[in-house]
Amino acid sequence: MAKTPEFDLAAAHRYFAAHCFNSAWELIGKTDRSAAQKIRGLSAK
Repeated sequence: MAKTPEFDLAAAHRYFAAHCFNSAWELIGKTDRSAAQKIRGLSAK
């Protein structure tokens, strides 16, 4: 049986979804992205 996480899974999902969304838009707005930033934008981490 799976162990119950010790945090609010729905709250964690909302936090990381917003974080990834905002990170992607920050990179989209840059005109001089490095190769690493382009990859980061694709993975939105």
